[in-house]
Amino acid sequence: MMTITHERQYSKRFIFHLAGQLRTSCTVRRILLVFLFLVIAAIQINGISRIPFHPDEVSLLYQSRDFERFLTDPLSLTYHQNKEGELDQTYRVLNPPLPKYILAFGRRVAGFGVESVSVDWNWSLTWDENEAAGALPDPSLLTAARTASTLMVILSLPILYLCGRSIKSRNLGILALLLLGTHTLVLLHGRRAMAEGTLIFGVSLAILGILEGGKHPWLAGLGTAIAACAKMSAVILVPIGFLSVFWLPANLKDKKKWLLHHVTLFIATFVMLYLLFNPLLWSNPFQAIQAQWHERTQFLQGMVEEIETLAPDQILHDPLERLGALIAHLFISGPQFAESGNYHPNTEPEEEIYLSSFHHTLFRGWIGGGILLLFTLMACVHLGIEIRKEGWQSHRSMLLLLAASAAQTVALLWANPLPFQRYYVPLIPFLCIWISYFIVSILKKM
Repeated sequence: MMTITHERQYSKRFIFHLAGQLRTSCTVRRILLVFLFLVIAAIQINGISRIPFHPDEVSLLYQSRDFERFLTDPLSLTYHQNKEGELDQTYRVLNPPLPKYILAFGRRVAGFGVESVSVDWNWSLTWDENEAAGALPDPSLLTAARTASTLMVILSLPILYLCGRSIKSRNLGILALLLLGTHTLVLLHGRRAMAEGTLIFGVSLAILGILEGGKHPWLAGLGTAIAACAKMSAVILVPIGFLSVFWLPANLKDKKKWLLHHVTLFIATFVMLYLLFNPLLWSNPFQAIQAQWHERTQFLQGMVEEIETLAPDQILHDPLERLGALIAHLFISGPQFAESGNYHPNTEPEEEIYLSSFHHTLFRGWIGGGILLLFTLMACVHLGIEIRKEGWQSHRSMLLLLAASAAQTVALLWANPLPFQRYYVPLIPFLCIWISYFIVSILKKM
């Protein structure tokens, strides 16, 4: 009897000791995760002012004046057919609003009002002529706007971590966070006073919403709305968000009841948020949407015609050429500081200093980029093998991720005949997850 009691007491002590160890291990893991996040955030913030300047930063800052009007007189931002041809409305039709609001928030916190961004960049003028006209922004203003854009990238890091946890494990999330935070293209394009920082945040949130759409349809609506308000190229994720809500998890009971609830909640969340951030649509929504499509088509056609005149070999007519450009920019080539050489002599010194930091070209080139490309392709192969062994229903999250990745890739290949690196930025969060998925899967088997 004494022996049994002694064994029970020993078992209890062992269980309590083991629980304490697990709590300690979990606490240590959280501390390490927070430490990693802070290190990557510091890398993102460090050196913002030394990023080579892009004239489009001036254009986005000029457009950021809409933020003040959004707060005071939002109806003045609605679409009116009699204002066609006016620069401000043309910009509103061409470019979604959210990046402008983010940049405006950054400059307002730093104390810069609309008068500091009242001059747009004129590409037909020289650098000196633009500077004389007052288009070159104050360095403090530029740093403030870039900081706001960078904060959106930093906010994307925990979101991508949650994406990894939703798919497989904490390790996948940690690795995806690390890859996104140190990605060469993110460090350049995501930190400029342009749309890409907000776009990375929107796409990351859309991925999380798509992965969790079966449980939290509002999150799918939220993520896809933010992505669509960041850049038009991310609108393709909206139907994938709807698919994630429509495709309910296998263990959910009374699916008909939940399906109606999920679809309604997704549509309501998306529509309310998209309309909230887009006062352009409040007055004449159908005309505004038609104008957006027409203006974007005309703008792209004009760029293609101009480049065909100056450098016809740069136009990507063939689908294989477009695929080659996509692979080259995402994996192989170094940072593309500008899409044209108009002002290269003026920015070249900054570019050389920027490239002197090793982490600004990390994993680029045929070796580093080739390895990451191989990991991405092998991740898809590995998923196919897993589905064949375990069935497609048990890999719902990865199949939704595959659908979203494929939709975004096809949309960019179809709509983009120009070899501009920053146009491929929406794919980077997807790539970080796929590469992490493959590495974690292989290490688990080993």
